[in-house]
Amino acid sequence: MLKKLIFVFISIIFFSSCIESNVSILIGNDFSGTADVTYVISGKSEYISSDLTSLRYQFLAIDEESLRNITDRNNALVLKNYTYEEGGDTSKVSFSIDFSSPEEIEKLTSPGGAAPLLSIGRPENGKITVKLRSPFSAGTDEKTKSLLKALYGDNILSFRITIPGFITSTSIGELTEDPSSALLKLTFGQLIDSEEDIIWILDYTQSTGG
Repeated sequence: MLKKLIFVFISIIFFSSCIESNVSILIGNDFSGTADVTYVISGKSEYISSDLTSLRYQFLAIDEESLRNITDRNNALVLKNYTYEEGGDTSKVSFSIDFSSPEEIEKLTSPGGAAPLLSIGRPENGKITVKLRSPFSAGTDEKTKSLLKALYGDNILSFRITIPGFITSTSIGELTEDPSSALLKLTFGQLIDSEEDIIWILDYTQSTGG
């Protein structure tokens, strides 16, 4: 089990190191595209769960034909097996994205519409910028934590989160070496309903190695 975890983290860190510094992860509704996009997933996220090798997404109100029409490109993530459940207004598509095999990585794109719900930038000058479009609740589940963990790995020790113009208080999250809680220990609150992007600035502390 420990060897598997080490392999997965090495693969993730290796893959992340190959990405240009200005790229982002975007999870949103029919995103129209931008110059610094790495991953684009179509559909409105209902929830995202995670283990250490993949992220599993479920979307509401997206039809199977739209899913099949997603275009594969290079240098992003691969769409794995998906299931489609017909249910009128509650129709949903579930699929997984695999972080463990960089050789299989492909781009997921879809012609556009609304802005993304979530955009996570690369670390730069001690800060990570997270843009969120309300209404969006990160809650206490693992979706944002696991994305950050997958992108930035074990060399980031802590985060201080601020939401300019909305919340003045900050939160601290720390990484742990315990495999059972290997994701970032961050708790996010319900965001204010707004049509504007809400930006979280995450000040991070990096290890010096050794």
